[in-house]
Amino acid sequence: METRRPRTAALRFGLSTHGGFTAAREWQVVADAVGRRAELVLAFEDFFAPPPVAEMAVVSYCGADPLVSWEPWCWTDDRSPAVMQSLQAGALDEYVYRWADEIGEWGGRTMIRFAHEFNGDWYPWTPACGTSPSAYTAVWRHVHDIFTSRGVGNVKWVWAPTAGALGSLAQWYPATTTSMCSASTATTGACG
Repeated sequence: METRRPRTAALRFGLSTHGGFTAAREWQVVADAVGRRAELVLAFEDFFAPPPVAEMAVVSYCGADPLVSWEPWCWTDDRSPAVMQSLQAGALDEYVYRWADEIGEWGGRTMIRFAHEFNGDWYPWTPACGTSPSAYTAVWRHVHDIFTSRGVGNVKWVWAPTAGALGSLAQWYPATTTSMCSASTATTGACG
């Protein structure tokens, strides 16, 4: 019987800790516990925050790639789709241009997970909060296309539905022609 080798080229071990992109000690604790260093380190960023280039450089220096969950909202209790609507209208392009220019100038490998978990019901860019699939894909493409127009070649885009949500994902897929991957968000709780 032939032994099948698992496909691992597309799978990478990543983590997210409370300290985000500068928590090297936390990453080491995880590495010691699982016997493997992280290849990706994920952190969350408010849409209006400056791009965390210095922090991403720490991740890169430690041998991993930064994965930014860039969330199109101001971290408040506002669950309205106002930021998504403003992005769709082009009113917030200056923020996107800044991120594109600074990340492109830095040049380090970067993954951006823009408007993740869109098929859940807890973020303003979800249908439960007023964002339709067509609005979501239009905004996602718009943000992506600004990076492309600036010639930013060091970013891989991550399209990230949440696992277990109901409904078809096809209508939410932004389908771009450049470097893109998909990842699903799944969380587990404690057992026992």
